[in-house]
Amino acid sequence: MCPRFFPTERRGTCMGWTTTLARISYVAGPALAAILLKAFPTMEWFWVVAAVVVLLPIAIIRIYNPYETK
Repeated sequence: MCPRFFPTERRGTCMGWTTTLARISYVAGPALAAILLKAFPTMEWFWVVAAVVVLLPIAIIRIYNPYETK
């Protein structure tokens, strides 16, 4: 993540949140995959849940529509 994506007055805080959430997702992603593989061994619902997880950030960005920084 490039720091210039965030407004100057909040750049440090935003980079801190981004880094913290990235570290959490490094653990949560494989753990969620392991849980899903155990719960759905035939893989149908595994891919449905995986698609929802991938599309969720796109939907959030489309809903909140952040402005472009200069």
